[in-house]
Amino acid sequence: MLRRLIFFFLVVTCMIGMIACYSIYRQKRIELLSVLDQQLFRVAEEYKDITEDFWEIYLPVFEDQNDNTSISQYFENNSVLSPVERFNLTEALSSMSSRDEKVQWIAIYSPKREINYIYFPVVDSMQVLEDDFPYLEKLTEKTRRMDIYPSEKIQNQDLDYESLAIVGGVPGNGMEGSIIVGYDIGTLQRLCEENNGFSSLSFSIAWGDRILFSTDKSIEWAERKADSELDGIYWINGEKRYIKMLGEQLRGEQIFYSVKWWE
Repeated sequence: MLRRLIFFFLVVTCMIGMIACYSIYRQKRIELLSVLDQQLFRVAEEYKDITEDFWEIYLPVFEDQNDNTSISQYFENNSVLSPVERFNLTEALSSMSSRDEKVQWIAIYSPKREINYIYFPVVDSMQVLEDDFPYLEKLTEKTRRMDIYPSEKIQNQDLDYESLAIVGGVPGNGMEGSIIVGYDIGTLQRLCEENNGFSSLSFSIAWGDRILFSTDKSIEWAERKADSELDGIYWINGEKRYIKMLGEQLRGEQIFYSVKWWE
């Protein structure tokens, strides 16, 4: 009888211990996921600031008479820029970039012209837009009035820029072309790198079938279904991962993080 009581006591003790351990684990997991959710929110806010700031530098340039004239003439004509026209265009692009310190470069593209230009604020220099410009093909195929392109690296002499690009069309009838702005994503990357002890943590921003930004290039996020049902646990590349998407979508972009489940 005594042995049975001892056995029963041990079983009950083990069950209580297991329940307590599970409760502690569950609470710890909730706390960790809450921290990641807060980090996701900060990443989303930084991305929102970058993309919404575009209109603050884009629209005013067409409200200033001198800047508007310089840019409109660029898109209306296809003749080689005179020194005065080149100076005025540089001033207009400089005026745009001065409104936001995150601007790393501004490219102006007209399909009518054989030579287009890119302006770098940090060196106050407007240069010829080379054929290896990573967004050139996208500009020639652009159909949206406003679009966002995936982050790419741009090189200018000894300087390397990794930028998220936002492109806008040209106001006015009969004019074709684009103004594309490269934004510094340094702060966005730093926010994503606050891994809170999770070595496998990654953040991504998707728009339709396009991955605009990702800290994990090894996963083909574009091949995965990106909708509100993405939240949950999935096997990806042979690994069990937890994925959480920001509840509030912006203009259609989906912002989410992924972490190995065992962490």
